[in-house]
Amino acid sequence: MIGTFFSLALLFDGLSLLVLGMSARRILGLVREDEVLAAAGGVGVAAEKGPAEDQEQSHN
Repeated sequence: MIGTFFSLALLFDGLSLLVLGMSARRILGLVREDEVLAAAGGVGVAAEKGPAEDQEQSHN
């Protein structure tokens, strides 16, 4: 009985590590795409994501 619980714990640990790795790969892929776009365009990504000219910026 204890062996069953132990093997299930190992199974779920392995599955969680697999999901964690896949999601980390997705996040790193998004970051890499932003870096490639910034390097190709010569303009920083932060400048593109800033507030529009007609929007008022808060200075708190």
